[in-house]
Amino acid sequence: MAAPLGMLAMESPSFYYDHLAPAARALDIWQTEYFHVMDSPSAIVDWMVSTGLRPFLDVLGPGAESDQFVARLQERVSRSYSARSDGRVLFPFKRTFVIAYR
Repeated sequence: MAAPLGMLAMESPSFYYDHLAPAARALDIWQTEYFHVMDSPSAIVDWMVSTGLRPFLDVLGPGAESDQFVARLQERVSRSYSARSDGRVLFPFKRTFVIAYR
C-alpha cells in the first residue's frame, strides 16, 4: 500500500512556503474549503472512486476485495454526510493555492 500512499498530495501551506521561499521574492498562500453539492452519499463515493481512490483500488484489483472496500466506504459516508432540506448532501473539499513571484 506504500505506493498509493505516496501519491497523496496533501501538504500543509508551510510545506509549500519552505520549499518555494528560497527561490521566490514573495509568496501568496491561502486555503479555501469548497462545499460540493452532491445528489447523495453515493455520489460522493462515486466521485472518490473515480479520483483519489483510484490508486488504492488499482492495488486491490477488480473483485470481491475492492467491492468490499467500496461498500464499507459507502456505509461510512452515508453515516457522515446527512441530507439537507432538498435531499442533497454537502461535501467539503479543501484546496490550497500558492502563487510564487520571482
